[in-house]
Amino acid sequence: MVDLYSCFEYERRFLVVDLDIIDRIVPEQIIQGYLVAEGGYAVRVRLTCDMDTAGLKTLASCASDDMRKEICASSDKFTSAYIAVKSPPISGIRYEKEMELPVEVATRVCAHSMGFVFKSRYPVISDEDLWVVDVFHGVNSPLVLAECERDEPVVELAVPKFVGREVTDDVRYNSDYLAVSPFSNWSTN
Repeated sequence: MVDLYSCFEYERRFLVVDLDIIDRIVPEQIIQGYLVAEGGYAVRVRLTCDMDTAGLKTLASCASDDMRKEICASSDKFTSAYIAVKSPPISGIRYEKEMELPVEVATRVCAHSMGFVFKSRYPVISDEDLWVVDVFHGVNSPLVLAECERDEPVVELAVPKFVGREVTDDVRYNSDYLAVSPFSNWSTN
C-alpha cells in the first residue's frame, strides 16, 4: 500500500537577489524534458549530467531538433535519470511521484519532450534548511530561483537575505510552465 502523504512535495519558492551565495559551490547540472505540461499537470524526465555549466548553456542554446539529437548522443554524460508525475500546486503543496529510469531509456524519452528546462542547481544551507538555488540557462536565462522544500508544509520559515519576492503561488515560475512558456518570452519579467 502506498503512503499518499509521502507522495507530496512541500516547498516555497523565491526570486534570488544575491548570487554571491552560490560562489564556490559546485552545481548539479540538470536537463528536464516535459512530456506533459498543461494546467499544472506535468510528466517530466530529469537527467543530471557531468557537463560543466558552459556545456549545459551551449546545449540549451541549440535549436530544438539539434537539442533532441544532442541529448540522445550525450547519454554517456548523464549520471542519473528520473521520470516524475506531478499535480497542480496549491499553496506550495503538490503531488509528486518519481521513479528512477535507466539513463539510456530516459534520454530517448526526453528527446520526445514538448519543452525543456536547463539549469544549474546549487545546494545552500540557511538556518538549518536546505535551499536549492536554480540558475536557468537558454530561453529561461537570466531567471534565478531558490526554493526550500520540506517533508511537511513549509511554515515558520526564516527567509534568508539572498532571496527577494516570494513566487510560490505564481505558476509561471514552475519548471513545467517555463518549459512551454519560457521566461525570455514573458512581456514583463
